[in-house]
Formats: sequence, structure tokens, C-alpha cells
Amino acid sequence: MHATGIGGGGFMLVRDSNGSYEFIDFRETAPAASYETMYDNNLNASKYGGLASGVPGELRGLEYLHTKYGSLPWKDLLEPAIGIANYGFTVGRDLNYSMDGIQNDALFLSPPWAPDFAPTGKRVRPGQPLSRKRYADVLLAVSDNGVDAFYTGPIARATIAALRAANGTMTMEDLSSYQVVVRTPKSMDYRGYRLISGGAPSGGIVALSILKIHGASYVAISDASGMAVSLTSTVNLPFSSQLMVPETGIIMNNAMSDFSVLHSTNAFDFIPSPANSIKPGKRPLSSISPIIVEYANNNTLHVVMGADGCSRTITMAVQGIWNIIDRDVNAYQAVVKLTFHDQLIPNETMFESAFDHSTIADMEARGHTPAWLDHGSDLQIVRRLSNGTFEAASDPRQVESGAYAVKT
Repeated sequence: MHATGIGGGGFMLVRDSNGSYEFIDFRETAPAASYETMYDNNLNASKYGGLASGVPGELRGLEYLHTKYGSLPWKDLLEPAIGIANYGFTVGRDLNYSMDGIQNDALFLSPPWAPDFAPTGKRVRPGQPLSRKRYADVLLAVSDNGVDAFYTGPIARATIAALRAANGTMTMEDLSSYQVVVRTPKSMDYRGYRLISGGAPSGGIVALSILKIHGASYVAISDASGMAVSLTSTVNLPFSSQLMVPETGIIMNNAMSDFSVLHSTNAFDFIPSPANSIKPGKRPLSSISPIIVEYANNNTLHVVMGADGCSRTITMAVQGIWNIIDRDVNAYQAVVKLTFHDQLIPNETMFESAFDHSTIADMEARGHTPAWLDHGSDLQIVRRLSNGTFEAASDPRQVESGAYAVKT
């Protein structure tokens, strides 16, 4: 909820039952009024407020997936989410951790947020109920009328009004003209397997390149037919632009902060690149790296995996592949392995605190500068076993994540 939603976007890699692939880009786009130097004198405007949001692609992406590959009625798919938003759920550790990450509770006590996050005048805490009735109404409209209910009409007008009241430039035309882009997936052979991922603007091609150099709110789904979906969607930073549409409860993304601003690193310490400069209608670079693995000799599905964790997504996906293929461990063993992260700049290698001192000393001797992180990313894996059954595992570091293998 705080990390993904219909105010955001993402990428998905789809494998159909015949073994054909599509890479579907439903990443947010820069509004038509965007320009390269728009944040030069106010970098925070790329993170917070109306200027921080790109045009959301989440619902168009899900619409494309359902139209081409779905079998259940659209309304049936939205019904559980509508119920949860309407009747509420219990606040858990992960959501509370993200709320604590906001400097103070003023955001949650403000008029757009308070009906959901502070209905009694105080911010909700773990164990207390949280409902999002305005959001449920939006989902119901999308259920009844399709995703055009979000991109046109009253919901769209409320979105644009909220953005423009917070100095945004997005227009109704920006929303109504949004389209997904279907891209050609990238692949490489590795130790008897074929690894498939996405190209730019996702981080998939970087993950594959790392493996090649060395000789080597994510969802992973597969079924008995061999169809598989590796999907990551996001609103970017937790609670994103910190802008909620008052009438609808939609939390708007801050994907514009993923573009490069001259002479400034972004929220994840990536240095600026001319290739990632802001242009109208452009999609910013992303670390999202969905990966599907199949046997190279017969194209049989083996693994569906991906991670979330901002700049650490790529390195966590690579380590997931190393663990599954090179170390020959099962899905659960792969997601619980200790992880590390290095993105070259800053010049440091970040380790989970549970790494032993001898490992750190060895890495220092190799020229690495150690630093520490709570954990690298949240990895999810579905693996098809040789008998045709599945095992699924989700990173236990994210307490409320889950993984299920269902026998039908």
C-alpha cells in the first residue's frame, strides 16, 4: 500500500504457455510540460509534491495483462482488493516501519491522509485497523467501468486538481493518452539455463550483464501450463511524493526523482547520466529486474524471480540467480542467504550485519570499503521442480510478505 498502488507503475515479464515472452513496460512517464532543468534549483521537488509525479501506468499495465492473458472476469480480480480497502486490515510491522520513516506524523494527520491513517486524531499503530474507503470507491469504479474510469472522468479530474494545487503540471491529456509499451525481452545462456529479462529502461539487462561478466510490491507467478509472470510495481519511495488525492485516497508516485538532475545524485545515490535526462513523455531508468529462467536445452520453465529494494534490486536479483543455479539451493534457502550490495558509486560495499568478520576482512583485503545495511532487498522466487510441482519463497525479512504453491 505504501510502496505500490494505482498511482504508480512498473514492469512485467510474461512467459505464455508456449514459451513465448513479452516484456511489458507500464512505467510512469514525464508529463508533457516536463523539461530537463526543471529541478535544477529545487531538487526536493522531484521527490515531494505535484512536480514529483509521473503519469501512472499501473492500471494500463494490469489491463493489458488481463486482456491478453486473463481468464477470470475483471470484476472478480478486483473484488478482494475492494473488500480489504473498504473493511480494513490490521497494521503490521512493515507498514509501521515505513510510517516511522517519515520524519513526523504531520503528514498522516493532514486532511487528505487523516481519514485513513489517523481516524481518531492519532496515527494508527501496529495491531490497529486501517481502512481506505475512498480508495475502495475508486477500485469499484474501475471494476465496473474499466481502467478508463481512472484515466478520464471525475477520478482523473480530482487527480489533476490535486497535482496542480501542489505545483504539478500534469494534464488530463497526459493521463488519457498514457499507453503501455511492449518491448522485446533480452536473454542470455548461463550454465545450461537461459535467463530472460527486460532491457532499458528497466535494470534487467544490467543484471544479465553482471552474470555474463563473471561467467555468470514484486510478484512471481507460474502455473502448470508453463505460463509465468514476473512483475514489479512501485510508487518509488515509501509513501512516494507524500501527495494523496483528497477525493480518492490515491497516493501519487514520485517517479520523476528517478530521472537525472545535472550535478546531483538521486535518492539512491545514482550519479546523473545524459541518457536519463528529463524529456516530455520519457520513462526514467529503473533498477527493476524481473527474471525468468528456463532450461536451455528444452525451454522448460525453471524459475520465476525478482526483487524490490530500489538501487539494490539488481544486485539482489543477481545473487538470487547465483544461489539457485551456482549453489544449487532451493527457493527458501536462496531468499534467506545473506546479501551484499555495491553500485560502484559511492565507493563502498554494503553488507548485512550478520556477515562474519572474516568475510568482511577478506573483502577489505580485495580493496572493498565495507559499510552496513539492514538488509539488501526483498526477494521472491517461484521454482518449478523436476516432478512438475512448484516451490515458492518470499523474503522473511519483509515480515508480511508471502509465498504459496497451490495444488489444483
